[in-house]
Amino acid sequence: MKKMMCVLLAALLALVLALAHGAAGHLPAPPDGIARSQYAGWSGVLRLWLHTDWQTGSGSLATWLNRCLESFEARHPGVYIQVKTVSAQTIAQFAQGEINPPDLLVFSPGALKSGAHLFSLKGNVLPGLEQCGQTGGSNCAVPIAMGGYAMACRTGLSPAEDFATCTLLAPADGAGNCAALTALCAGTRATAGEEAPKAGTGMDLGLPAAPLEPTPTPLRAARSEGMPLPTGFSFDESAYSTFARKEADAILATQRELCQLAAASDAGTAPDWTAYTGEPFTDQLALFAIVDWPREDIEARRALGEELLAHLLSEESQAQLTRVRALRTTPGEALYGAQNGMAQLEAAYLNARILAPNAFDAHWQDKAQTIFALFAEGRISASTAYERLAAALAR
Repeated sequence: MKKMMCVLLAALLALVLALAHGAAGHLPAPPDGIARSQYAGWSGVLRLWLHTDWQTGSGSLATWLNRCLESFEARHPGVYIQVKTVSAQTIAQFAQGEINPPDLLVFSPGALKSGAHLFSLKGNVLPGLEQCGQTGGSNCAVPIAMGGYAMACRTGLSPAEDFATCTLLAPADGAGNCAALTALCAGTRATAGEEAPKAGTGMDLGLPAAPLEPTPTPLRAARSEGMPLPTGFSFDESAYSTFARKEADAILATQRELCQLAAASDAGTAPDWTAYTGEPFTDQLALFAIVDWPREDIEARRALGEELLAHLLSEESQAQLTRVRALRTTPGEALYGAQNGMAQLEAAYLNARILAPNAFDAHWQDKAQTIFALFAEGRISASTAYERLAAALAR
């Protein structure tokens, strides 16, 4: 009897094992990202270097990045991402192969001169931004966050109608500000009776001069000549405080100044103002890249880097950009509702093709300043200047 029971139990066990094996073959595969990381068995520290040369509306980009990394680590047990803010000099040393590189980079345009030692990668970003990381036939960097430019104007001032004699200030004559002014003036619609600037009617700002050149084939249909710079335009390091004291009609502003003005308005210490936008240009980009460096486990590190990029571009992470008042780089819903300043800024960048420099272009600044000088001197219209800027950045 006992022998018979043992035989039956053995047969039953064999049947159970056979059924379990068959069922396992029909289980759904784990999600692709999880399969590459958790099931690969990799654990350890990924080092990420952060270098940006622009400011978010409040706080810093590192605040947003660290919050996103916390949620990523929670989904990848055993994986830790160490963030280190580094200088432009350190980034340059990486490019020259002089120091032990990190696994991941977040950097601003121009910090690297080439895509050497970077893996190819891709991400779904807003129109115009997909070209920012292209070099040598590959895409080596993807924008994960950005800032933008607008004009903060006193209430009642319409740039398209009342701009000719107003006082417009910009904080510095850097290339980004020059390009932004060109784009903003090109995107503002002139009234029917307003004429385009004529040669010799502009101003000399001391910027690099250049001879007139044939206008390249337009990259978009010109809807107007835009507007010339007002006679009261100048670069002024104290632009923001001058506007806050009601001693200027308008200023060039980024998200930083727009948020400061909003806070001052809430406190009752700012003039009544609104934000105007034009053609969207930005050099305020945070670009994500994965470092290609000889390591035994490089493929596992690369796979995790790709998963992290997907996480940073997800709606969950992009929506968190409101914490630091930065703009999303992916298609999606507006984040800033009716907030004065940020709402207008965001709408301009979500609803039109964005003009931005290539991540690895070391010469775009000179081109932008040269083109702006021609525009400021009245030798070309805002629309023509914008077309030349777009053509220069596309090369």
